[in-house]
Amino acid sequence: MSSIIPTDKTEKIYANPEDIKVVNLDSDTADEVLDALSSETTREVFVRIYDEPQTVSDVAEDTGNTIQNTKYHFEKLVDNGIIKEVGEKYSEKGNTMSIYGP
Repeated sequence: MSSIIPTDKTEKIYANPEDIKVVNLDSDTADEVLDALSSETTREVFVRIYDEPQTVSDVAEDTGNTIQNTKYHFEKLVDNGIIKEVGEKYSEKGNTMSIYGP
């Protein structure tokens, strides 16, 4: 498991260091972030995305979860500003798929 403390690897992921957010534990935002990360599955999704930006379907396949369940956890993370879309790729069928990262 990786650390959520920024490392050299995050410098490659973030286009701008100002995109990195620090949340004070006594803020309203902290409650929302901690609530979003209270689920073990959501934390597992976050760790995978933190280690390497991926699509919803890639994480679903790696974790053995359904795409619908994985998408739910992605949405919790996106809604709370914990992850965001960092790129796109094409599926085997030619559909555009969003890649998410921290």
